[in-house]
Amino acid sequence: MVKRKIANILTNLLIAVTVILAVLCVFKIFLVDTYTVVGTSMTPTYQDGQRVIARKIGEPDRFDTVIINADPYRTDGGYGPNISMLFKRVVAVAGDSVWTEDGVLCVEFDGVVHRYKNEHYKDCDVMDSELCKTNECDHCRLQPTFDIDYNSPNYGKDLQRVTVPEDYVFVLGDNRSNSTDSRKFGFVSLRDIVAVVYKY
Repeated sequence: MVKRKIANILTNLLIAVTVILAVLCVFKIFLVDTYTVVGTSMTPTYQDGQRVIARKIGEPDRFDTVIINADPYRTDGGYGPNISMLFKRVVAVAGDSVWTEDGVLCVEFDGVVHRYKNEHYKDCDVMDSELCKTNECDHCRLQPTFDIDYNSPNYGKDLQRVTVPEDYVFVLGDNRSNSTDSRKFGFVSLRDIVAVVYKY
């Protein structure tokens, strides 16, 4: 009788441990994983070697940091063959227009042109929107800005206006003067986005 109770307890414990391990495996394989940042294209937001948690499901939103399969985006003078993932920021999604004027990033969405100034993550000078001019707009108050170094040999002039096609995004590194991104390799297919980094 006691042996049977012990056997039942051990069996139930084994089943519980197996179920927990199976759930954790499914969670890691299909839902969430950790990744290590490689390179300096996302500094100062993320540092080389920093670990991040990212979700593997759902499409990225504007200004999310994404992890991209590097293979389709290898370019001359870009990154080496040992880099398998790219960390970049989505600055425009399908239907958005994106360009720069004197190094200031401009993104048009919802019928409003948002101008993201240098150095600060919350400064946004939005044309034609009184709400945004008071910095009360969620799009402006919480979104990153970009310091694009157009004196760099790779980026000698402003980005011409482009509209992001369906099922693609336009990405930039936060470290503008040291980033191979959509300015070099063009739009990124949603199929090539491996995960979206959690904001914390």
